[in-house]
Amino acid sequence: MTGSSNDRPRIVAVGLQKGGVGKTTVTVNLAGALAGEGYRVAVVDFDMQRNATRHLLDPKDMEGATLAEVLRDEVEIGACVALARCSDKIQVLRGPREEQAVQWQDMFSRVPSKKRYRFLRQAKDMVLRTIPEDVDVVLIDSPPNLGLWLQLALAASDRLLIPTHPKKEAVEGLRSIMAKQAQVKRHVNPDLEVLGIVINQLHPRKSMQGEFVRRIRKTYKDLVLDPPIYDRVAIEEGSPHHTPMEFYPGARIGPRPAQDMYRELGRSFIARLHGTNGVQPSEGVGRASAGEPEER
Repeated sequence: MTGSSNDRPRIVAVGLQKGGVGKTTVTVNLAGALAGEGYRVAVVDFDMQRNATRHLLDPKDMEGATLAEVLRDEVEIGACVALARCSDKIQVLRGPREEQAVQWQDMFSRVPSKKRYRFLRQAKDMVLRTIPEDVDVVLIDSPPNLGLWLQLALAASDRLLIPTHPKKEAVEGLRSIMAKQAQVKRHVNPDLEVLGIVINQLHPRKSMQGEFVRRIRKTYKDLVLDPPIYDRVAIEEGSPHHTPMEFYPGARIGPRPAQDMYRELGRSFIARLHGTNGVQPSEGVGRASAGEPEER
């Protein structure tokens, strides 16, 4: 990573408390696009469903220590880190198993409400100690709720990236996640800012979606990152192959291929980080522009 010796990886929580909006899909495919540009990326799985871990690792690499064990000081950080199947530029911190995640959530629920921010500040330092130092960007895949693990992700992050899809319940969920971000910023992590909103799972022929897209853009203006991510068969196919679109051959097929969309999103993401943090890839080359966006 370029920059001064005081530089550390930039940490971005990817989250919305609504399930089904494609948080993990955006996380792993954004990681792939960044790796393709030469960035070293760590994907930290905070979701007990462990979908990011499952998406990026071979089944044999799913076993082993998890982030929860590192947080309890039972193992060293290296014990829960594995290289992604698709690229040696992507490290994966295995997510907590369900029983581990529930145990931590139960512990948090027993903390008196007046002391929960203190708990989060202390836990934030524990999480930051688990972040690998030899990466440029860290993406934390968060669970679809406002519980402990999402709040921990916000507490430890520099930025919040919010994937949503153009449906009523997800659009309404944006207000809740923005309120939680403001709350964590005020009480726990004053550096936390919203990096942007990714409109995901877009179908250009569904007219009602167009109305929600217009509402999101009108309300959140420059926070909305381009391009939106349109539904593509290749995006669904990539998961069982443990392969982000950057490395999946089928992602280059057809008009407005999935690979091009995620490469362009990666450039928008880095431009936003570059404007605030000066993040540069360790090595890598630029690519040609991905062409004109689809009409919407």
